[in-house]
Amino acid sequence: MSTLTSTTSTTRPTLGTGDVGKSYFETDSNKILVWDGTGWNEWNADAVLSPGFNNNYSVNFDGGDDHMTFTSFNAGSTKTLSMWIKLDTISSAGIYLFGGTLNYYAYLTSNGQTIYIYDGGVTALTLGSTHAVTTGTWTHLAVVGSGGTAALYKDGVSRATGTDRSPSGLSRLGGSSNGGSRFVDGLIDEVAWWNSALTAPDISNIYNGGTPDDLSSYNPVNWWRMGDNDLGTGTTITDQGSAGNDGTLVNGPSFSSTVAPN
Repeated sequence: MSTLTSTTSTTRPTLGTGDVGKSYFETDSNKILVWDGTGWNEWNADAVLSPGFNNNYSVNFDGGDDHMTFTSFNAGSTKTLSMWIKLDTISSAGIYLFGGTLNYYAYLTSNGQTIYIYDGGVTALTLGSTHAVTTGTWTHLAVVGSGGTAALYKDGVSRATGTDRSPSGLSRLGGSSNGGSRFVDGLIDEVAWWNSALTAPDISNIYNGGTPDDLSSYNPVNWWRMGDNDLGTGTTITDQGSAGNDGTLVNGPSFSSTVAPN
């Protein structure tokens, strides 16, 4: 009887189109992995094929003018934003993570300590120095608005609350030229939006100990996987949520195989 080569979820080998059929046993998840040329098919230990969740791509923004656009929508009274970021630098003017040309639902200050929400009035959700977003590290951020209160989560834990706001014209990911150069320099992955307020346990589960996981059971309205489902090519980011609001990469962001928790 042959023995499968062992790997773990954090040390999966990098394979190509010529490696179809290569198989591994993932010791920490108790799964059998079979490479199909573009991603992993995952089998549970009882040999039942899992639907599989392969996170092979993120998008790299250059901090100059790269961003992603999508058809604009207005934030309602209840909402949730979830995203993974790994920043190289943070502009001295701060950066627009998610918003529009004027309004936004996640603007990060230059010290990484505060997320602002703006719709004509502004709310500051402050992480402080202890929990600040730092460069060079994958970070999961979520903002949940419900009952007039916004809660900011970092890496699955609620860190700050404040008055919720409902900005209109949300249409951009990764930056805006409004008020100066405030574009993301780094990686963004697995961005999702809901017209509902997810619970604290939901956010903790989505963080998943630092490894992005399948969000389909949470029924996101928008779910931009940042290259997965698009094979890491082209300028379209297919919306895997119910809205079908595909994103368009503008000014040349590139796909990267660096994904959390790398």
